[in-house]
Amino acid sequence: MKVGKAPGPDGIPMEAWRSLGELGLQWLTKFFNNITRSAKIPEAWKDSIIVPIFKRKGDVMDCANYRGIKLIAHTMKIYEGLLDMRLRDMVEIASDQFGFVPERSTIDAIFIARQVMEKYREKNKPCHIAFLDLEKAYDRLPRAVIWDLMRERGIPEYMVKTVQVMYEGTTARVRTSLGTTSKFDITVGVHQGSALSPFLFIMTLDTVVKHLLEGPPSTLLYAAPC
Repeated sequence: MKVGKAPGPDGIPMEAWRSLGELGLQWLTKFFNNITRSAKIPEAWKDSIIVPIFKRKGDVMDCANYRGIKLIAHTMKIYEGLLDMRLRDMVEIASDQFGFVPERSTIDAIFIARQVMEKYREKNKPCHIAFLDLEKAYDRLPRAVIWDLMRERGIPEYMVKTVQVMYEGTTARVRTSLGTTSKFDITVGVHQGSALSPFLFIMTLDTVVKHLLEGPPSTLLYAAPC
């Protein structure tokens, strides 16, 4: 994880762990192993601070014209990164998903789409393409669906529980020019700015598409940060 980023509610920046060197690595290893065994996380990990950033277009009084940057604990991000690596080794994402997958990008999807269009044009046949933009997809993803699909994809129950506990009792506060608001519950969606959220999103989308489609691949999927 990069340094120089604003810390979460616990106030511990990434630089603190890097400065501890080998000692910090040993402590984090024991700490993360205990979390995995007990399926319990620090209460500070459940809180987050949302910083609204104006999109520089539209009415400044309209909340829809702001993008929320979510500040979460850096220590949790380290743990999420480890979980992300293990989960990606367990779940194979379909070849038609180009977002948040190593060695794939939107350029590959565009190339394939253009090749298909050219083939249909050469044969003088109609080619129909549907573009679907899932607005605020991260914020609206049902968590119960994520846990069910993780089990369906063969992820061990202890890992499902580990991820699940990271979303139980989550809260957020909004930082404004007049101060920080009171906490409110977050009961749906995945964390913005999380190291694990991209995988959870594409795993869910990939599994849903598998249920919808049969036969050869006919979709090109690309997930961009919300």
